[in-house]
This record gives sequence, C-alpha cells and structure tokens, in this order.
Amino acid sequence: MYDCFSRGLTVASRLLIVSLWSGLNLALCQTNPRVIRSPGAYEVAGAVIGQSDGHALARARVVLTDVKNGEKSQTTFSREDGSFTFTAVPEGKYSLQATMRGFLSSAYDQHEEFSTAIVTGAGVDTKNLTLRLSPAGVIAGKIFDENGEPVRHAQVSLFRVIHTLGSNEVRRVYSEQNNDLGAYEFTRLASGSYYIAVQATPWYAVHPQRSNGAQFDQVDGRLNVAYPITYCGDSTSADAATPISLAPGAHIDCDIHLKPVPALRLTVHLTDALPNVGLQLGQEGPDREVATAFVPETRVERVAADVWQISGIPAGSYRLLVPGQTGGLGQSAPVEIVNDGQQVEASSELSRLKVSAQLLGDKTLPHDLTVFLRSEGGIVRSGQALGEDEQTRPLEVAPGRYEVMVGGGNKAYSIVHMSGSGCEVSGHMVDVPAGSATLALTVVRGAARVEGVVQRNGRPLAGAMVVLVPDDPVGKRTLFRRDQSDLDGSFALNSVVPGGYTAVAIEDGWDLNWSEPAVISAYSKRGVAVKVRDGETGLIRLSQLLEAQSK
Repeated sequence: MYDCFSRGLTVASRLLIVSLWSGLNLALCQTNPRVIRSPGAYEVAGAVIGQSDGHALARARVVLTDVKNGEKSQTTFSREDGSFTFTAVPEGKYSLQATMRGFLSSAYDQHEEFSTAIVTGAGVDTKNLTLRLSPAGVIAGKIFDENGEPVRHAQVSLFRVIHTLGSNEVRRVYSEQNNDLGAYEFTRLASGSYYIAVQATPWYAVHPQRSNGAQFDQVDGRLNVAYPITYCGDSTSADAATPISLAPGAHIDCDIHLKPVPALRLTVHLTDALPNVGLQLGQEGPDREVATAFVPETRVERVAADVWQISGIPAGSYRLLVPGQTGGLGQSAPVEIVNDGQQVEASSELSRLKVSAQLLGDKTLPHDLTVFLRSEGGIVRSGQALGEDEQTRPLEVAPGRYEVMVGGGNKAYSIVHMSGSGCEVSGHMVDVPAGSATLALTVVRGAARVEGVVQRNGRPLAGAMVVLVPDDPVGKRTLFRRDQSDLDGSFALNSVVPGGYTAVAIEDGWDLNWSEPAVISAYSKRGVAVKVRDGETGLIRLSQLLEAQSK
C-alpha cells in the first residue's frame, strides 16, 4: 500500500506511484494522515453486541488504534447485524473500542481500566471478536419534605463501591443540586452498588443568633429545626444506608423523604486558635471521608478569642475541622452532639511532619515529585511537593496512622527505605504523633518493564488478570502492578521498581480482593518469582510461562 508519509522518493518514483493509485486514494492519504496505511494483510473483524441480552448493535462506532502509536487509527461502524471489519491491518498490537448512544463505551474485554489488545500476525484468531457494550444505567428520584412537597436546592451526592485497589471501597463520584421540582438524575452509570445521600435545609428554618453581641435570641422551636443527612431508604445513618444495586441498563427510582429534627447549639472551646481560623463541622459519609460540604447549613460565630458557637446542628456524630498554619485541616475525635448547649474542648494544633527525600541515582529531586499521606480508609489526607524549595515546609495532619506514597507527573516512583525521628515507621506506614516529627525517604524511579505470556492448558490465554505481588504486600502496597493479558497471552507490567516479586495470573479474578495478603498468598504459591535488581531499568522477559489459575 502507498505510504503517504514516505520520504526520500525521487520525482519519477512519485509519479509512478501516482499512476498506480487512483486520485481518490491519494487524496484520502494526503488529507487523513492519522489512518493506518502501513503494509499488512491481516483482518480484524467481529461483532458488537449488547452485554445484557446479546442482541446485535448496529451503527456502533468501532475504533482500531495502534498501541504503540495512538495517532494511527481506523474507524468503522457496525452493520445491521452488528458485524464490523478492518482489512489490510499491519502486524502489531491494537486496542479495539466501541461507542454507541445509550451504552457505555468499552474496549475489548474491558475490566476497570484494563483491556485485551488485539494482536495480528501472532497466529491467533482476529476475525471472530465480540465487543460487548453494557447499556448505561440511571438512578433518579425526587426529594420531598415532611409535608410531601418537593425540596428545592438540595445537594444530592452519589457514591459508588469501587474495586480498583483490590478491595471494596466507597467513593463519591458525583454531586449535583436537584431542580425546582425536587428531582435529581444520575445518568450513564455502570452496573454496580451505589449510595445516594441528600443534604438540605428547611426553607423556613430560623436559628438563634446573638443580640447586641451578648445573649442569643429566643426562637420558636418549630422553626429552629434542621434536616439530617438522609440516604435512600430514608435512613439518617451512613452505617444503615441502603445500597442501590444497579443492573446493566437499569433505571432505578429512589425518592427520599426528609424529616426535620430539633436544631442544637454547640459551644466549642478551641485552644491555641489562630487569629483567622475558620472552625467547621464535618460528618462521615458512606466513604468514611469527613467533608465540610456534608453537613447541613449551620451558623458559626466566634464569641471570644477561644470560644465558638455553632447553631443549627441536627443531633449526630461529627468531627471538628480546624485549619492549620500552612493549609492543613485537622480533625477532632468524633463528637456526639445530643444536647442543646453542649460544650466540647478542641485544639487547633496539628501534627507537623517534616519530610525530606533522596532519589537514588540522581542528585536533585524532580520538581513534580510529591509525597502523600493516605489514611486507613484510602483517603489522601495531605500532600506536598518535595522539590528543593519545598522540603522545609512540613505536612500538617491530624495524629494517626498513614501510608506514605510518592508520585510525580506520569512517572512512577516508590519508597525503598523510610526512617523517622519522633514517629514510628513500619514498611511504608508511619504513626504520626501529636507535635512534630521528621521523615526521611529514599526514593527510586520505577523504570523496569516485566513482560511475559499467560497460558492455560498449553495455549495462550487472553483476558487474565496478571498481578505482580511484592515480597512485602502489607508494607509495600504501592509496589503492586497489574495488567490484562492480550489476545496472544502476552502482558507487560510497567514502572516496576527494584525488589523481589511474584507474578501470578488469575482467570476471571477481577473481583478478588487481590491486595489483601491472605487472598493473594494462595495464588503466589504457584506464581513465578521475579527479581528486579538495583539500577535495572530495561526490559525483563520471563522465560517461564505464567500458568493461569482459577479464581
């Protein structure tokens, strides 16, 4: 085939090529340089069908993209019977993706962010592929007050159970305000488990405020009310929230009814308060994150240098959120608010953790190298750049146990050694005490690439989950690497840092809690040992085939 990017041809050669090709083909080549035009004699073909019912999907947009060069791609549309064909495809690896209105876009055999690449020229069948698209789901409903009237301006949050870190975790994925009819709608949702939470304020609510800077006004108790955070099933407790199980393409209605409760006033004695501190309240949601936006509207007043009054609070469990000197946000222990006029003691002082780092093989740190502290629930609590100008600036966090992580731009880094002064260190975990502490990190850039082939019963296996398990899966969770085997069984694990590992392949293992040592250890026993030496940055090919294990 004529290559419109060819260089070095003589004028005579070009005229000869033009005489052999139609003007139309030449024009297409000159005006659409992103289309794959290299010589090849392979065919990629198959059908696009619905994940739920297996029906053929016509007019789906199908894109074949060169894995090594994303600028090279071909596009076609499925026929009435769902079939599609790409002809004259060069030897190589390609991602295959389809999109269609009303369905979620998907790559071939996609799981999370992984998919199976199509491999031409490897002796595997590329003519009978099945691209499955899952219909998009919807969760919608209305928010009503105690009189059955629509509640306007309610903040509706959608949480989803995810599995990307090897265990089930709840994360907030969307948040929106409902409309004037009280309605909300979340569209284009994948199947899975979800939670809905609603935050709103009664339109008629009036809370006490100080008169003449001294006494608080008297307010009719029928007006001094608030709506607690309310979930599907009308529960006001995150622990008792009803999960929504969304099947592919399902439309689930979830109306939520808000009921007012007496609004309470809290007096906070805040020691060591900063001059411009802004005290806030936070309440845990299904994700165990404490968010200031996840609290009904309250009135916060500073009545003395170290005394605060907060009114308009529904009874419940909260945390006081106190800004630190350099932007950190401290959290108090849980505060159970049950009585009007209740008093609590709190401190604005956060733990200050000074972090320094050394990058192996480099005298200077990359400007984008950043350290993160992640709490037990998987929430990043603090982050700080580690460039030379930033090393003297400490991290401010509440005392507690954190996982220490490093990252930067699109490059992978990992901690190979960590030591502390004034704090307890174990693996990549640090126990931050009250007061000040220092942490010294030795960091390595992940540059090795581990490649291999997955087989089952002597034949290459596509679609298997490949996990590179570090020798210390508890203390070095950030060293896990994953991939999905391609059509010829091949896989590649990128940005691997020096250390000892075990490579395992699991068939249909995507819903396993693979990051939990008790789970992955059962598979590691039959895995392949991998050693990445210090300074090793190139390609490591596994000479031993990786036998896929059943889930």
